[in-house]
Amino acid sequence: MLFYHGYIESGNSENNRVIISRKSFKSRIGDVIWALNNYTDHVKLFYALRRKENQISLKDSNGNDSDKSAHFLFFYLQSHRRQVIDGQFSNIFLDPLKELIQKKRSVISLELGADLDHFNFPRYGRSCLVGSVFQKAEIRIARKRVWHNFSSVFGLQKKSEVEGFNDFKESLPESLQNDLFFDSSILVKEAEIVFEYQKVFERLLKRYKTKVAVQACFYHQYGIALNLACAKLNINSVDVQHGVLEPLAYGGYCENGGRKFKMLPKYFWLWEKDSCELIYKSTGDENRAVLGGNLWMNRNLKHHDFYLPEAQELITLKSKYTKAVLYSLQTAPASVIPDFIYDAVGKDKRVLWLFRLHPRSSNQDIDRIKFLFLSRGFENIDIHFATRLSLPFLLEQIDVHVTRFSAIVFDAATINKPTIFVDSYAFELYSTAYTTLWNSGIVSLALNDRSLIDALQKYFLNSANYDLKGYFGNHNFEESIGRLES
Repeated sequence: MLFYHGYIESGNSENNRVIISRKSFKSRIGDVIWALNNYTDHVKLFYALRRKENQISLKDSNGNDSDKSAHFLFFYLQSHRRQVIDGQFSNIFLDPLKELIQKKRSVISLELGADLDHFNFPRYGRSCLVGSVFQKAEIRIARKRVWHNFSSVFGLQKKSEVEGFNDFKESLPESLQNDLFFDSSILVKEAEIVFEYQKVFERLLKRYKTKVAVQACFYHQYGIALNLACAKLNINSVDVQHGVLEPLAYGGYCENGGRKFKMLPKYFWLWEKDSCELIYKSTGDENRAVLGGNLWMNRNLKHHDFYLPEAQELITLKSKYTKAVLYSLQTAPASVIPDFIYDAVGKDKRVLWLFRLHPRSSNQDIDRIKFLFLSRGFENIDIHFATRLSLPFLLEQIDVHVTRFSAIVFDAATINKPTIFVDSYAFELYSTAYTTLWNSGIVSLALNDRSLIDALQKYFLNSANYDLKGYFGNHNFEESIGRLES
């Protein structure tokens, strides 16, 4: 982690203070006015939260008090609850692991999100809503900024620079250098937020006498704060794999002393061997990687969904075609479907194409994509079932998976279903970092309609077992969970 002169030299979050470089007097006055307004808004929201049921005391989503101790603490962001099981919103990365752990160990789930509405309710399993607890931290942050901006106007605060900032900036993509990290003040502000959240997590971890804290996707303010709190209290922190380990988030730590980074989780729960190797190379610590497997795919949800009416409708629809292809869409800008996909869909009307939208997509996105295909006269497509039904069930129904570079490639490979990438970035991302997967033959690259059709025909005619023995681990879950406690 970068060090700030006079900011985190002691490494003690209680002693941290804001440092913001000098600006013009007029600009500083504007900062003070903005900070005062911001602080007022936070205070108003805080007292509004106090009047809302379940917000100020820690209660689960059913309104029950949760004061018991918990060996494992799971931290959720509401926005990650995107898959529906039994009519309840689930986090597909954390919930399967929690189900295994709570059979023999005490567990508590803390959830942060849009507490004031009921979007993504009801939850799959109970979780305590902690939005109001973090709102207190937001008020402290706003209060500090009022004071530091005010003191800067009158020159009471010396200019301070972030050590190593220029080297850090040069390592980033050019778009980030120019649009976000144009000077070091953004890092200082982000660090202040992280340290305040760290204090909140320290209190929560102590309250529940936690031994292991688990989350999915650690590289945001809350995730890093949780890892720092765990490191300070000597508690094991765990990051559960949620997709491709992209270099920008998971790479390069070893070059800067990866073993010493307290912002990193102590353990990474990973799906396959290539990711384990990536974590070892990145951190220089082979013990951080736990090959636990993709629990979402091992949960047998394909059998669970089989009896749903919509599943039976999809099976009936599929019976009218000779083959079925699943196309996994992603978020912008990768949400755009390449033009040659439309050509491939129109070439063979005997093939059913299932277009699965990303969980962050809206109903408007469904209507837009339907229009794009129906306006071309294509009827051999489905979006509704492909988006609503669970991924494990869908993968059982299809012959080939197609995507630009989605991590669903791993889900498909666990049940021996091939993937065709239709974006050159996939080659850059997978061919070097995921060499075992790439060299097995279960994935290929197609960048035009002719090569896509050829690749589809190859996979349609060949249902071979690919050389991935042991790639996804031996699924000794109890042994893997034991590693998290060590």
